[in-house]
Amino acid sequence: VSQSRYKHNTERSTEARIAQTFEVLNATQQLIGELSSLYAQFSEQRISEIEAERDAQLESIEAQLTQNEEYLEQRRISEEEAAANEKALIAEREKIEAAAQKKIREEKRKQAILDKAAAVFEIGLQTAIAIVSAQKQPPPLNAILSAIIAATSAAQIAAVAAQPIPYRKGSKNTGAKGHMARVGEEGEEIVYMPGGSKVLPARHIVTG
Repeated sequence: VSQSRYKHNTERSTEARIAQTFEVLNATQQLIGELSSLYAQFSEQRISEIEAERDAQLESIEAQLTQNEEYLEQRRISEEEAAANEKALIAEREKIEAAAQKKIREEKRKQAILDKAAAVFEIGLQTAIAIVSAQKQPPPLNAILSAIIAATSAAQIAAVAAQPIPYRKGSKNTGAKGHMARVGEEGEEIVYMPGGSKVLPARHIVTG
């Protein structure tokens, strides 16, 4: 009778620990999901702000181009002055568009990195939940199920890790902080390669 009671108490204790573990894992899963959703909203808002700022600047450039043409027609400026003004304004327009594109690309890159990290974490949580659930099964079935779950999880994580993320466009100087960069997009380039550097095929690169 005492052995039966001990076994019963042990099973109840195990079930209680499993239930408590489920609560912690589910709460963590919900928190990560909410944080990921909040950052996605922030990222979208940031991109909208960048686009709005760009559009306002471009609108100003277009107004100045129109004014430049009017001044030329009214003979308030010479053709040489008008041509110089137009060239400068077009260069400024291209600069504005390139700067906005760079900011948007970087924002998308941050979001892609976060999404990948969140996906890996989600797989880890689901794996933990499944393994905990498998412990309810009698041995050796619980061990077999745990091994299958772990193998499936590893394959899923590998698939997520293989997904490319947007890289920064190459520049003449990487700055103090190293980063992934897309090079050769404007023609052949010479790149300094410190020891331990790696080169990835172009198919792994996603432009934002």
